[in-house]
Amino acid sequence: MGADTWAFLDEYGNTNLAVEVEGASKFYIVAAVILEGEQLDATRTLLEPIRRARFQTGPMKSKTLGSKRATWLQLVTSLAAVPFRFYGLAVDKRAVDRNGGLQWKQSFYKFLCGRVYGKLMRAYPALHVRADNYGDEEFKESFGRYIKENHRPTLFDRGTFEFRSAKDDVLVQLADILCGLLARCYDPDRQLSQPEELLL
Repeated sequence: MGADTWAFLDEYGNTNLAVEVEGASKFYIVAAVILEGEQLDATRTLLEPIRRARFQTGPMKSKTLGSKRATWLQLVTSLAAVPFRFYGLAVDKRAVDRNGGLQWKQSFYKFLCGRVYGKLMRAYPALHVRADNYGDEEFKESFGRYIKENHRPTLFDRGTFEFRSAKDDVLVQLADILCGLLARCYDPDRQLSQPEELLL
């Protein structure tokens, strides 16, 4: 049997479907950094100097980068030397039915994040998922059960799921950066000029 695969996830945006309200994002984005188990230490080692150079003693957070295109381009160029795969889902909330089941925060989160986790878990049966903290302990337990009951590929898979604070794992921080990057490419309220160049 092959090595275990890991996915580190974060989200951008909020669940509010009233996108015309101030503070409501027009997009909701989920990004996953995907690595084989034997790559974890080496990837963390490569990311640490980038984190220190751009964020000093703090975690890598996309919101601290602001809207300066040159800053984003420099960071993306630095990350090009770090080997990883990623998967992203960008949802234009303006296209979501406000009167449907996704109008409720927890349903919205479970459905969209569940789609990402489910797709990844089907592709990698021994997937270990580590996601940035979301919600209180009761919700985290509920979400863990939801994933197990609705997206676990078989009864015999060896995968795991856990929430973890991004500040404790530079790989979850990388997922945060990817979410911010996708937001700078897709969300009209955050979009930078020539966004396609940032994705190359």
